[in-house]
Amino acid sequence: MKKTILTLFSLILFSFVFAQQKVALHHQGNTTIYGGSNPFVTAYDSAVSGDTLYVPGGVFAPPSSFTKRLVIYGTGHYPDTTSATGKSVISGNLRFQNGSDSSFVEGLEVTGDIYTDNNHKVDYLTVSRCKLNSFMMNGNMTTPSNYATVRQSVLNGSVIFSNGTFNLVTNNIILGYVSAGNNNAMYNNIFLWTSNYYHNQFASLSNCHIANNIIKHTGYITNGNLNTFSNNAFPSGNPGGTNSYINNYFNQPFDSLFVETIPASFDYDTDYFLDSASNYLGTDSTEIGIYGGLYPWKKSSVPSIPHIIYKKIPVATEPNGTLDIEIKVNAEDY
Repeated sequence: MKKTILTLFSLILFSFVFAQQKVALHHQGNTTIYGGSNPFVTAYDSAVSGDTLYVPGGVFAPPSSFTKRLVIYGTGHYPDTTSATGKSVISGNLRFQNGSDSSFVEGLEVTGDIYTDNNHKVDYLTVSRCKLNSFMMNGNMTTPSNYATVRQSVLNGSVIFSNGTFNLVTNNIILGYVSAGNNNAMYNNIFLWTSNYYHNQFASLSNCHIANNIIKHTGYITNGNLNTFSNNAFPSGNPGGTNSYINNYFNQPFDSLFVETIPASFDYDTDYFLDSASNYLGTDSTEIGIYGGLYPWKKSSVPSIPHIIYKKIPVATEPNGTLDIEIKVNAEDY
């Protein structure tokens, strides 16, 4: 943790002194700071599989694709917890290709999509505490991508598994639908999609487990088959399809489930707490929705690395040449 704090401190200091955006590359105990016009790209080009990249607050162009196993940390995307650092914003898509298995991405706001390229096999990809458009595994199941985890994130778009099996989508707020794929799992999500009554919330899925979710869509729910729906809250009755339905909560008006009215789009000032959580339990006996399950929602989606909560950097040095810098850091334990 000490090395992480020193790395974050170095990023702030370099960015202040040189008035440039910087990205830190951590390789086998050594840290290198990269600047220039595209520091994220430059740091990526210098990295090897197993390295860690720290992306500070600012707007960064991403590499054209990822073909290495990397850990990538940002500062987060909630305004209240990035006031000292700024949000880590990636302008564009994060595109993963063969060779990037087991990559981990946390604390980024991605203006585009995070996806695996067409029929590229990328296993064990993790997206955590990010904000993005859609998450997609593209292809036709010739070489499917497996065992990805998308957790504790905000998706303004959809989840599409046209080349994905055995993946986990859990504890997210999702404004779109889930499409394609087999043997995937969707747990403890809140689905806010209402755009098209005749489009299924869960479209063309097979052999998937959908459990402990809260669904707003009042139209068609699913046209898939051989799926298991357990302990979900639906606003209407039978969702359809040839599926198994176990202990679900049918005919539950969406807004009545929460302590406050939920906006149509994701809102940073809304907490998404259930009004009577003990009345809506999931398959694991925790509450349904984002605060139960495997990865309960982290307040303000703070990344799991030490988090800078305050910084004070004078605009000029003291008469003796010193620069009095004050930085406060919270150590996150999960």
